[in-house]
Amino acid sequence: MVALLACRSEPIPAPVEHGLPVLAGERGAVGRLVVLVDSPPLSGAQQALLRRHDAAPVLRQSALDWLDARGRFAPDGELSLHVHIRFVRLRSELVALLFGRASRADRLEATITVKRGDRRLADFPVRVASSLGGRAWKDPEERLQRMARVLGRRVAEGL
Repeated sequence: MVALLACRSEPIPAPVEHGLPVLAGERGAVGRLVVLVDSPPLSGAQQALLRRHDAAPVLRQSALDWLDARGRFAPDGELSLHVHIRFVRLRSELVALLFGRASRADRLEATITVKRGDRRLADFPVRVASSLGGRAWKDPEERLQRMARVLGRRVAEGL
């Protein structure tokens, strides 16, 4: 009976650390990090929201800081990261103030592409959600920038 169950098990997934794929055997420094907010499936309103609250520069700086602190960033590095923001949801100030955790969470999602030159090494999704609300977290810009900082760290941790 045990042998039968073992045969029906799922295939072993790719290595994962902190919920993100790890590039097994691929090492090197990141020399370029690009954050894209002008591509579908983002609507024009979502793109404007990200630009208005400086989400892309905050995300980029967060990832670069994390990489630099761990010796994974070098201006002449051979790896490049392309972060395509795919989805953003940000509650209004009123909803965050009055309903906090009772309302749907703010969310920021991206797809990361890791390249060495023109060769694509990996693609993986990254997501962060936050239900912070109330008086301390009513400001939409502060909530979005916090999510961008966390997402930037998760992008770098995926390496």
